[in-house]
Amino acid sequence: MCSVGFNGGHRVKDGVWDSGGALRTIGVGSTPPEFVHPAHNVTVVEGQEVTLMCSVSSLKDYKLAWVHEESQTILSIGRHLYTRIPRLSLHADHHSAALTVSPVLSTDRGWYMCQLNTNPMTYTRSYLQVLVPPTLEDWSGSYVEVREGVSVRLTCNARAFPPALTTWRRSDAEPIFRTPKTGALPTSRSPPHLWVVEGADLVFESVRRVHGGAYTCHVDNKVTAPVSRTTHLTVTYAPVLWLGRELVGVKAGDDITLNCSSEANPPPSHYWSANGTNVTTS
Repeated sequence: MCSVGFNGGHRVKDGVWDSGGALRTIGVGSTPPEFVHPAHNVTVVEGQEVTLMCSVSSLKDYKLAWVHEESQTILSIGRHLYTRIPRLSLHADHHSAALTVSPVLSTDRGWYMCQLNTNPMTYTRSYLQVLVPPTLEDWSGSYVEVREGVSVRLTCNARAFPPALTTWRRSDAEPIFRTPKTGALPTSRSPPHLWVVEGADLVFESVRRVHGGAYTCHVDNKVTAPVSRTTHLTVTYAPVLWLGRELVGVKAGDDITLNCSSEANPPPSHYWSANGTNVTTS
């Protein structure tokens, strides 16, 4: 855990407290207190509240201190906080010190040490594990439009801890990729990744018109409900024409129907011309 999260606290030097010289390890004639219960590791979801508890039999003239171990920063001594972090609060009495963090941030993750200023020093430790639900930080958006033949990348990057599993599926339940070379639809024996692709990025090296459609990314790390987003991929391509017959014979005065069909995206406009002159159709 980065120490910058605890700027403003006093530092631990040589295994003893250093709070401007006000308090050091002490020796008391009577039997020093003992920790009533060993500290427990705590797991919490980011944004929630957590309390780290430290209890002893009887403090007498001793004091309890909370120390953030990674940064070696003193957070509290006795009944006083030694940090300017507004999210931290302390409740202490003659036999315990409860350190509360609210709301918890992911940067609070790490070891926390509850120390007694005995000689030698005694302590107990708690590890604070902070789980982070998935939050999308980089997403392609609802609509992506590209020309056929170019490379396209659909992105669905999420911040999460533990790391989330991201999967992509077509919303119409069709396979994402066709069988290589032939372009044929996969069979029931085809690899499952033709329908589901794992990873934050879904890449089409040379996108084709059959790739157009809605793609849903699903992000899950089992902390809270999964996060899903859908991107509509539109692939544009030039018109391709089909004529019913290229050569048609007809008697003068008879009616004739000429057929012309096309495929394009966006849909094209159609018109007929004869010898360079537009022809009105009926």
